[in-house]
Amino acid sequence: MAEAVSDGFRVASSVLDVFLKSREEPIVTYHLNLGGGLDRAQTNPFIIWGVIAELPVTAKLRLVGEINGESVKKNTPDNSALLGVIWQAPWHNVSLDAGLRRGISHAAADWMFTTGLTFSFSTSTAAHN
Repeated sequence: MAEAVSDGFRVASSVLDVFLKSREEPIVTYHLNLGGGLDRAQTNPFIIWGVIAELPVTAKLRLVGEINGESVKKNTPDNSALLGVIWQAPWHNVSLDAGLRRGISHAAADWMFTTGLTFSFSTSTAAHN
């Protein structure tokens, strides 16, 4: 699950560049992910994508829905949907999440349960006078 961040880039293993675009609307926050790279086994090109929406339930709890996928050349696409929650823990910049993922393509697992722990931090530096 994605954590709300501003425009930026993220690099994952065997992924060249992943673009993450986030926007907060009055009620919902949404994220659009797009990336690609080469798989490690046969250097086949692939693309990953995702559409995520977050809806605040309380000040510290958000409902999350996600549809995402990965398409590797010469392979069946791996697409799935997720419904989950993100809880802002009482510790500074720490969130816990859990979700139930359902495969929507033949290559995806039928069902998965996921959990996560997120540590948030800023990469910007404050100007000194």
